[in-house]
Amino acid sequence: ADQRDIGFETTELARKVADEGETGDQVALPGNVRLSIRYGQLLVAGPGQFVEKSVWPQLTSDSTLALTVPGRLRLDDRWVLQITREAGLSFEHISGNRDPWRAYIRAEFADDLWIRGRHDGERFRPLGMAGRSTKVSDAMTDRKIPAELRGRWPIVACQEHLLWIVGHSMDDRARILAEDREVILLQVERQKAVDEL
Repeated sequence: ADQRDIGFETTELARKVADEGETGDQVALPGNVRLSIRYGQLLVAGPGQFVEKSVWPQLTSDSTLALTVPGRLRLDDRWVLQITREAGLSFEHISGNRDPWRAYIRAEFADDLWIRGRHDGERFRPLGMAGRSTKVSDAMTDRKIPAELRGRWPIVACQEHLLWIVGHSMDDRARILAEDREVILLQVERQKAVDEL
């Protein structure tokens, strides 16, 4: 608001990025303002104004935390991860799940569950890719997770590999088989604030 005279060079650079830039391109503007290109959007904002973080789950710290089954873990800004053990669900019910905030994984991981952020260069085997691997960073880009949220995006993992990029992709090694009689259900949801009730 206090900027009254922005030079031609700055204006032209911003115009060029807006006109020709690709997703992820950005330019610093006077007054600590940044122009950024996001998926289908052109954003001009001050620091901390780019993403409404409360609408997405985020870890509260960079720590790796052990999870218990059953259990419950509070994430940032009223998001909660609920972990339960389920028996007697049909394979059709599980394989028909279309809720991105709900994942069923094999019960064999019950004693080796962790939640953490991504690791540099980390790869996983997305469900449905016949065992082929891809980079976690590429999966996050493909799923259009905002860049500034990727570092603390919750990942449920075992010691050896990730199991679920919350809300997005499961690892093939966690998938339920038709003969599994017991499974672990992971559910992530944002609780309503008192004034929203």
